[in-house]
Amino acid sequence: MTWTLDQPSPNSSDPPQNEAEEQLAQIWQQVLGIESVNRTDNFFELGGNSLKGAIVVTEIEKVFGQQIPLASLTEAKTLEKLAHQIVQKYWQKVRSRSLVFARPEGSKRPLFLVHAIGGRGGTANLVRYLDPQRPVYGLQAVGIDGEKAPHTSIQPMVEHYIQEIQTVQPQDPYLLGGRCIGGNIALEIAQQLTRRGEQVLLVAMLDSPNPLIAAGQKNQQWNHWQSLAKERKRENFQKQGLSPHLIENILNVFEANWQVIMSHYPKIYSGRVVYFSAAENQALGLTWFDPMQPQGWNDFVAGGIEIIKFPGKHGGFNFQVLGEKLNACLEQMDL
Repeated sequence: MTWTLDQPSPNSSDPPQNEAEEQLAQIWQQVLGIESVNRTDNFFELGGNSLKGAIVVTEIEKVFGQQIPLASLTEAKTLEKLAHQIVQKYWQKVRSRSLVFARPEGSKRPLFLVHAIGGRGGTANLVRYLDPQRPVYGLQAVGIDGEKAPHTSIQPMVEHYIQEIQTVQPQDPYLLGGRCIGGNIALEIAQQLTRRGEQVLLVAMLDSPNPLIAAGQKNQQWNHWQSLAKERKRENFQKQGLSPHLIENILNVFEANWQVIMSHYPKIYSGRVVYFSAAENQALGLTWFDPMQPQGWNDFVAGGIEIIKFPGKHGGFNFQVLGEKLNACLEQMDL
């Protein structure tokens, strides 16, 4: 978010210069019963006291969505400094969040899309082909910013994502989806929500790997990652111009997400799943992405799986057709 310049108040010689200051000034004006506030004004010199300060702190929580101690009013002293403190805390809070606001506006029920194994939101390729009235939010892995360690097991990851989802949609029913392992995680989110008595209208798995593979396959995949794939990924990211710091964060998330999926043994899901399958996978022998294989997703979904084919192969999707087919599926959910 960018704080935008508001129109100056005609009664102020040093009026608020951005949205945060303007909103804070309005709170001060309301609580103190005055007509205007300068950026350099001190709350207590304008007639504030501890009781009025407590009211201001309560209003700040409502407007900015964050709690501040009452002492902040005396420490920051002026409207300008207090607004700056609020904005700094706001940015810190936003950076640590997993929710990516791909398209927060729209009149329809929102769709929440979980990241693939690389951990980034990954909604940009799809959102352009969905109804413009459909709000879309991505879920980005913890650890991408390097401020926290990534999750290495699915339960704390899912709990965190549910908390994030419910900050923008506190009540059911929900629309969930995810590309590659994001579909696996989305299904586990649906499991948790269903156990809580909440309704999930859709789980869209976009070419997601089957939940169980043999130990030998796991070891083979892990050895391939360590010996070859990891360095190739690093080189690709370098070509994209990503910073060394971000590259290492993403690679750490890759490895953590690998651990999440390899250690996950799902339970039977009572609902229904729509599985979007890349059409070229079968010819390439990518049976791991066939939900009808033995021990595939079909064995774990009691409500049945609807399979929708789209052009491409795993890692090489036709996003336009995929997005259009996903959009048609979402429109049915709104009927």
